[in-house]
Amino acid sequence: MTDPLGQSQVLPYIAGLSELGYSFTLISCEKPDRFKQFSKKINEYCSTHGIVWKPLPYHKKPPVLSTLYDYFRLRRSALEIYKSREISLVHCRSYIPSLIGNELKVKKGIKFVFDMRGFWADERVDGGLWNISNPVYRWVYRFFKRQERQFIQHADSIVSLTEAGRSEIQNWDSWKQNKNEITVVPCSADFEHFQLLNDAQKYSNRVAMGIGKDQFVLSYLGSLGTWYLLDEMLLFFRSIKSQKQTALFLIVTPESPDIVYEKARKLGISKESIHVCFKTRQDLVDTLSVSDLSISFIKPAYSKISSSPTKLGELLAMGIPVICNSGVGDVKEIVEKIDGGIVLDSLDTESFDKIVTNLDSLNTLNRQTIREKAMEYYSLTKAVNKYADVYKSILGQ
Repeated sequence: MTDPLGQSQVLPYIAGLSELGYSFTLISCEKPDRFKQFSKKINEYCSTHGIVWKPLPYHKKPPVLSTLYDYFRLRRSALEIYKSREISLVHCRSYIPSLIGNELKVKKGIKFVFDMRGFWADERVDGGLWNISNPVYRWVYRFFKRQERQFIQHADSIVSLTEAGRSEIQNWDSWKQNKNEITVVPCSADFEHFQLLNDAQKYSNRVAMGIGKDQFVLSYLGSLGTWYLLDEMLLFFRSIKSQKQTALFLIVTPESPDIVYEKARKLGISKESIHVCFKTRQDLVDTLSVSDLSISFIKPAYSKISSSPTKLGELLAMGIPVICNSGVGDVKEIVEKIDGGIVLDSLDTESFDKIVTNLDSLNTLNRQTIREKAMEYYSLTKAVNKYADVYKSILGQ
């Protein structure tokens, strides 16, 4: 919960559901450095919303063994809570917690929501994190694929991030056995936080950041590495730079700036053309508001049909046009339907140059309209209500 993802994609949902009358005990594993920095803030948030938070230390090394250790501690904590208070439902986010949720379902009869978030085991393989030529990782992958079938079969309800993911699951034999309800809840955005700023506010923020009023700004928000195609995004910026010499690439990321600057140097892009920084959630809106266009290129793969990029809803909530690639969840369908930017089917310099030639056409997009249409897909309020409907279908009114 001390990570940005927990603060955007877990806590606001639980807070919203708490306001509807549900009572939560939240178990999470926390990285020690972030826990030390942000635990007070999260404790205050949880206390305000009546959430009982049970944080546990997260371990990363050694691979596999550290995950097993964290799993057993999670399991012990969950069983202690089960014994100490009346639990009506266990809501598990992703696969490792679902090992525990499935056990509570089968052995204790507790209602179980499998909030899969994506095809986790396949993502680990597609992203190169699990090399299945290694016997250990091959065994781990097969184990989680077997467990995935159990989750699908036993869950009282399943949550998918995308329509594409739901359609794929409905082809699986494990789903066809019981045909449990699948609800699509994409990574949503708090539209009250990610506001559309007016021209005066955006200009003021540009001045504060030393950016010219008419300078073209391409932005990127989020982590780098594994799935995110930094080289291709830099090449796209280089195409922009060939048309707009003063263009700036603003990269807001927790990663080291050196990663970006070294790749940029190899591609012949000057360090002065790029600004890399990290901002807290509170400061994101002012920083991103200076953008003319935001970019997100993600490696397409089988597992990515189930992915919903968190950044997309947040950017569209601010009315910022986006340029993305196809093959990732429902991105192509959503962006094209709301006329919120451009989706590329091919990531090559010829495609980039073609788009950049007509880049000014994006300035004609109405940012207020982008925001209003994006609400249909990414509203946090709508997401909370979807989860409430799932709970009601399982527990009754």
